[in-house]
Amino acid sequence: MHLDTIPTEIILIILTSLEFSAIKSLSCVNRQLRHICVPLLFQRVEFQFSKEGLKNLSRFNRSNISPYVRCFRYSVPDIIRPEKDVTDFQYFKSKIFTPEDYVNQQLRDCDLSPHSGNGSSYFWIYTKISRVCREQRLILENHTDLHALTHAFKVLPSEFEFSLGFSDSIDDLLHQWQVPALKMRENTFKHHALVVTRALSNAKDSRLHPITLRLSNFSLFWGHDWNCLNTMMLATPLQQLFCHMKEVILEGDYRYFPLEAISSATPSLRQLILCCITVSHVALGTFLDTNRLTLRCIGFCNVQLVGESGIIGPYELSTFLDLLRPGIPKAHCCGRDQRILWLL
Repeated sequence: MHLDTIPTEIILIILTSLEFSAIKSLSCVNRQLRHICVPLLFQRVEFQFSKEGLKNLSRFNRSNISPYVRCFRYSVPDIIRPEKDVTDFQYFKSKIFTPEDYVNQQLRDCDLSPHSGNGSSYFWIYTKISRVCREQRLILENHTDLHALTHAFKVLPSEFEFSLGFSDSIDDLLHQWQVPALKMRENTFKHHALVVTRALSNAKDSRLHPITLRLSNFSLFWGHDWNCLNTMMLATPLQQLFCHMKEVILEGDYRYFPLEAISSATPSLRQLILCCITVSHVALGTFLDTNRLTLRCIGFCNVQLVGESGIIGPYELSTFLDLLRPGIPKAHCCGRDQRILWLL
């Protein structure tokens, strides 16, 4: 059978069962297949907070593929402390990442994986970090991220999922090197949340309705002293961001999420899904209480609830919610994934 004689609907059914790489290869066969494949290839797009990433986002804004997007992911790294002049080599090696730090991490990597072969030189690390620092400063000074995101939100479809993913590293090539003196995690969260909120507000006249927000790894490392953190620093940007959403998905790798920062009322939020994160049972109770009139559904998947007696499991979580909101109908499945869905 010749390809031209196959109905487009049949071709679409076949394509949706294929891997992304196979669809990409088929799009190069001829014009007909390319026309059918393009909407599938660009359903999910991802851009990074970097010079190259924002340049690619600007190219995307000028293209004609934005109507096909259903999920827009924006990956953001830690922002380097602006007051630290890391481009000065003497300051870098004495205050930021000393040669002793370098040797200790090399020894640690050798102990964990004797054949890892990590041959990055100390000066290479300094050069890479300096370059990232200069790039970030230009982005922040020129508001490049705000302008690019605003334009993107204006050309995207009226409804889509916006995914904001936080990285533990300032750059993909530096992920194996721990340089804590560079980072300011709380300010990183605050900056990106405010920029996204401003971009959404600026694009409001373009019929933009991103009904779902997915926050990935929006959490701090274990051991962070939350008693010393002013959660109000995160509360305002998070609440402003949530005001644009009807559904929020919080996902991570079991690190602590500051639910205290969003415990105030978020009137537009209808559904909250928590996945693979750790939260305080007190903060969860406060959040449910303050949003009881508007929140319609809350879901849990592999959530660790921290109480006074330690980590609470899925059955204890179910009991806790029953006591908090008695009589709530629920779909309850505590199998391997430990999922609980509450319809409020």
